[in-house]
Amino acid sequence: MVLFGIWYAIALLLNFTAVDHVTPLVYASLFMIAMGIGGSANFTTSLPTSIFGRQGFDKVNSVIFPIQGAITALCFAVNGVVQLLTGGQIRFAYLVFACVAIVNVLLVLTVDEHKYNKDWKMAQK
Repeated sequence: MVLFGIWYAIALLLNFTAVDHVTPLVYASLFMIAMGIGGSANFTTSLPTSIFGRQGFDKVNSVIFPIQGAITALCFAVNGVVQLLTGGQIRFAYLVFACVAIVNVLLVLTVDEHKYNKDWKMAQK
């Protein structure tokens, strides 16, 4: 997840480089974003499963899934606010989302993986 977050932040920063025309960096960013789309959905289930195991996944997922939906919907609000503040320049939203990706990397680094995972603890004995 850390590498993915860094990858995505770099892709967003490369996408930011387009001003009046498409640059080679934008093509690179589009490739990077396309490569990440499929894998990003996996993290919503894999991280909670790693931390809480199969016993706690149902409870955790019932909380995480609605939060993920709300945050995804807020992306449109971020785009709107950025456009209002910058006179219609949607490209500045890429900077906001790149910062969010970096914050996400920092948060993932603080996670104590397997902390509540009973299966993992049993396997360690």
